[in-house]
Amino acid sequence: MKKRAFLLTMIFAVALAFVQAGIKPLTELSQKYKIWLNEKVVYIISSVEKDVFLQLETDIHRDLFIEAFWKHRDPTPGTPENEYKIEHYQRIKYANYNLGREVAKPGWMTDLGRIYIILGKPRDIESFSGQAETYDTEVWYYSGLAEFGLSPVLHLYARHKSLAI
Repeated sequence: MKKRAFLLTMIFAVALAFVQAGIKPLTELSQKYKIWLNEKVVYIISSVEKDVFLQLETDIHRDLFIEAFWKHRDPTPGTPENEYKIEHYQRIKYANYNLGREVAKPGWMTDLGRIYIILGKPRDIESFSGQAETYDTEVWYYSGLAEFGLSPVLHLYARHKSLAI
């Protein structure tokens, strides 16, 4: 286990050195890694992590990076499951199923899908419909999101499943 942790640390260090030196990767990303980077973790990967990932030259290094990426976010590292990873993929599934029905793109690509994937389920949702001078609207209420650099209370107004802040 210590060997694996050392190897992951070394991969990050080498890749970060490549990024800082401006060295371009030698290989093109396969579809599997493009999907992971541009769809699965697009909203949660940092720009530094993305730069490092793009500098990796082998699929083995990319797989180790992905493993370390999720391990770094695991709220309970001593358990067999990564609750953060499970929750993240459940949010994507929810967004695709519930927030992409009325538009011509997957739910994860919608404004509401992005918000739901990043912030999770709102504390409360209030719907307003059938009023003559108002579009059908939902208000998503969030609180306690200081870790995202947001105000203590956040209200998001959604109209026709397209976020209008």
